[in-house]
Amino acid sequence: MAAPEEHRYICVLDRAGWRITVNVFTLRRVNPVELRNLAIAKAIDHLALTGVDARPDEFEPIGFREVPPYVDEINR
Repeated sequence: MAAPEEHRYICVLDRAGWRITVNVFTLRRVNPVELRNLAIAKAIDHLALTGVDARPDEFEPIGFREVPPYVDEINR
């Protein structure tokens, strides 16, 4: 059985003039709206760890890029 395909994205969001970068990993390709929602949810989770409350409508997407899956060349 083949391993599931992994899709990795780097997403940049703006919140009140602050740029927030999050990595999003999925097992399927997602469309820009799904990716935006996943990135915002992850950013909210990260901010909550630092004691900052945030709502989804406080974020604006700046950009995203799909990056190749990580390959451990040393232990391959």
